[in-house]
Amino acid sequence: ANFQEAVIGSISPGKYADFVVMDRDWMTVAPEDVMGTTVLETYFAGKRVYDATDPEHVSRAALRPRRRRDSCCA
Repeated sequence: ANFQEAVIGSISPGKYADFVVMDRDWMTVAPEDVMGTTVLETYFAGKRVYDATDPEHVSRAALRPRRRRDSCCA
């Protein structure tokens, strides 16, 4: 409803991709195990900004707010 279907809403070439990679599918584990879920990687605007195997790998530049790709909506 915000008219950004061309850049968000699915993971496909040319679109922004914000997602995390976890060590388990927290939607299928027992409720008492959900809090034990670990984030392994975080991607923001399609770029990896966090990697649990390298605690020093946190990209501050990639965490800046995104700019609109087009001016369809003022």
